[in-house]
Amino acid sequence: MPSAKRHTSTWAVLPIAAAVVSLLLAPAEAQLTSPGNNAVYNSGGIVVSPAFIDASIFLPPLGTQAKDICDAIYQILNGNPNFLKNGYPSTGAVVDARGISGTANLTCANGSPWTESGNSVNMPSTILLPAGIIVISAGWVLPTNTHLIGEGDNTSSGSVIRAASNVGNMISFYSSFLPPPNSPASAYTGIAVEKLVLDGNGKPVNGVVNNWAGSLSYVDHVSLYRILGTGLAIGGVASGSGPYTNINFNTGGSTATSSTVCVGIAGQSAFTGTAGIRGLTCTSNGTPSAAVLLDASGNSIKDVSVDGFGDAIAVGENAPAQSNLLLNISNPGVVGIRNLIHICGNNGTLGSGPCPTYSTVSDLVILGATTPPFNCPGSQICADPDATIKDDVTGSFLSTQTDDHVGMYVLGESKSGGYSRFTTSPRVPTWAVGTAAPAGSCSRGSLYSCTTSLTGNQCSDGLWVCSGSSGWAAIQ
Repeated sequence: MPSAKRHTSTWAVLPIAAAVVSLLLAPAEAQLTSPGNNAVYNSGGIVVSPAFIDASIFLPPLGTQAKDICDAIYQILNGNPNFLKNGYPSTGAVVDARGISGTANLTCANGSPWTESGNSVNMPSTILLPAGIIVISAGWVLPTNTHLIGEGDNTSSGSVIRAASNVGNMISFYSSFLPPPNSPASAYTGIAVEKLVLDGNGKPVNGVVNNWAGSLSYVDHVSLYRILGTGLAIGGVASGSGPYTNINFNTGGSTATSSTVCVGIAGQSAFTGTAGIRGLTCTSNGTPSAAVLLDASGNSIKDVSVDGFGDAIAVGENAPAQSNLLLNISNPGVVGIRNLIHICGNNGTLGSGPCPTYSTVSDLVILGATTPPFNCPGSQICADPDATIKDDVTGSFLSTQTDDHVGMYVLGESKSGGYSRFTTSPRVPTWAVGTAAPAGSCSRGSLYSCTTSLTGNQCSDGLWVCSGSSGWAAIQ
């Protein structure tokens, strides 16, 4: 049987080819009629899409309308008709600046993407930044519903925003419109920064400052590099903001000062805490007094590594700090620290300096505090060791010599001049609960409650006390 042959009509192919060519030419046609916008195909044919705007077309070598990357974004958000034929959509859009390159294009000499010559624009947007170094001479103030995304938080290959001078706050979270930022009626929403580097260039600037943005506002995968002020500052009325995740603070080769801080949390009286900090690394040269200043209530800080600070975390140095959780806090021991966790109180010291203000610290839970064992020759007790936990409220000092790992330390509330506390360390008084009689070494003043009445395990007595060298004794 002869083989069958497949025949295709030339007339059938031509319409398909014409449609393909039409679609290929559509973006170019759309660029001519409305530069910057992508083209889409809908029931009305090929139309301009306002949802995605290419900012690179307004800068050399593709265009000449914009002065630099900040000016291009500002003019787009402002709906400049010389940039966008139909203006900027009120519902927001994606502004893609990833195609912008070159030192001149990436040097912002005319303001920020939201402010020029004293004028501000407040429009929702998602802004995609290019890889490379963006030099700024003024801080960036992000309005409500702004999402700033870079190409990565690597200092050599990511999106790097570098301060050319002391710009104050490199990035601030708040709207530049009413209510005024210094006294907002309520927190703003929807401000986020991720996947970029903030390079302070060795100047006393702050990295990200959020005093005004609450829910749906967060920071993720951001490197805070060569910042000699505060890397991340949270407070004001920014309740419910976060989580703040995957943050790396490193002063690099810059000379840090005693007031350099990795993270500071200090809210107003109405501040009810954040959604937490998850994944934080703070590295310096040993000069700064404290890496994390926790001067607010209702926060959780998890998976933290600190090296080269006096205190890794100082709790309640400047304001009351209640109902906080510290989980998995460690020191790698390269440069070293003075105190891993410092609970400030009367006559305490912050790092190598004063901790002058006594503030109320209570209901603090610490789970997993780890430091390298104190390097002490032989078996002698070395003078002036570092502390895994230094508790000024109760006068307790868990040194790295004897407590390089503390599984749990819970400080409760004070009452009649005393306090409640539970810890897995046997070196400070605690109150424990079990079903068998207590045994082993204990710290004088510790209490033990037996929850059974069985005589076989000598637990018929309900309450026990540690008298020190004599061990446990039943008192009831």
